[in-house]
Amino acid sequence: VDKAACTAAGIINASATQVYMSTDTAKVQTTPRKSVRLTSKASFNGGLFILDVVHLPSGCATWPAFWLVG
Repeated sequence: VDKAACTAAGIINASATQVYMSTDTAKVQTTPRKSVRLTSKASFNGGLFILDVVHLPSGCATWPAFWLVG
């Protein structure tokens, strides 16, 4: 979903030192869960991309991913 919807749902937040991204955490879900997608205005042909994760969900039915697609 877009930035306004993510902010309203509480699934993104940022401080001077950290960025918080989550998914919709409603216990009962009858529609697809809201999630965050980051996009860049820049284009890259290569490089080193580092993701420093404080907490990464794990367990049944979780698919955390860091994708770079064209």
